Amino acid sequence: MATEKKRAVGRKSTKERLAELEAMFRSGAHEEARKQNEAAFAEAPKLVAALRAAGFEWTNSLDPLLAGINELSGDQYKIVASVFLQHLEAGLPPLLANSLLQSLAATKPRSRARPYWAKIASLFLSAASGEVRDGAAVALAAIAEPADGEVVLSWLRDPRFGESRIFFLRALRRLLPPAERAEVLETLKRDPDLEVECDRVLRGIAPNDG
Repeated sequence: MATEKKRAVGRKSTKERLAELEAMFRSGAHEEARKQNEAAFAEAPKLVAALRAAGFEWTNSLDPLLAGINELSGDQYKIVASVFLQHLEAGLPPLLANSLLQSLAATKPRSRARPYWAKIASLFLSAASGEVRDGAAVALAAIAEPADGEVVLSWLRDPRFGESRIFFLRALRRLLPPAERAEVLETLKRDPDLEVECDRVLRGIAPNDG
């Protein structure tokens, strides 16, 4: 009984998971995190060079670009998305990949990211690290449409994707009618990776829409 209680307490909500990812990206407290940060920062200038080669001269650094993605015109966003995805598909340090994927869907309107659904989904399915899968899940959850309901539900029901699936719970409000959504959440609550967030959503404690 005590073991079960300890496991339940250890589950993470969406808010906690996002905070954890942010802390991982910015912290060098652990050796592995430090190495990943170094790899990410070493790769960043190559991405900037690739953006410039593609005709994009908005910035000399990735940081203001990621923070100001909404300031891009439609054509600028297309260049950035194309370069980002080309490098993501070739392989990037996990924490940098996570940041790029989240930035792609942070654009407004989010419909600008919609043409890249298939490529982001491919990155989600093939991700070799939790950071990459988390970033892809955040992006997919943000741009999912009702027509994607069945595939999103199939990902939610697949334990192979672990805690990355919690990000899809936020999309259910857009994807399912209320009664069906509640039924799905009650079923998913039996999954140990999803139980805490499902319960929070059902009780209205946490939003389930990005």
